[in-house]
Amino acid sequence: MSRKQKNVWLPSIRITGIAEKGRGVGRTEEGRVVFIEDVVPGDVVEVSAQKKKRDYLEGRAVAFQHYSLDRTPAFLRAFWYLWRL
Repeated sequence: MSRKQKNVWLPSIRITGIAEKGRGVGRTEEGRVVFIEDVVPGDVVEVSAQKKKRDYLEGRAVAFQHYSLDRTPAFLRAFWYLWRL
């Protein structure tokens, strides 16, 4: 049986780059690397870290404090309409 790990709350993480699988990369105040899903470079987010490894954390953005200027509107909706035809 494995122990259930508690989620670690990280209040303000600035996303500085993109890693494999499209995850955003940020750093904590202590300098630890955090991989976050569904963010873009320039975002400032509050993170719930779900996996804690020796060298890094993996988490999910809970709240956006500041959106990046690099964000663009999604165009996926147009493909959905074409699929229904």
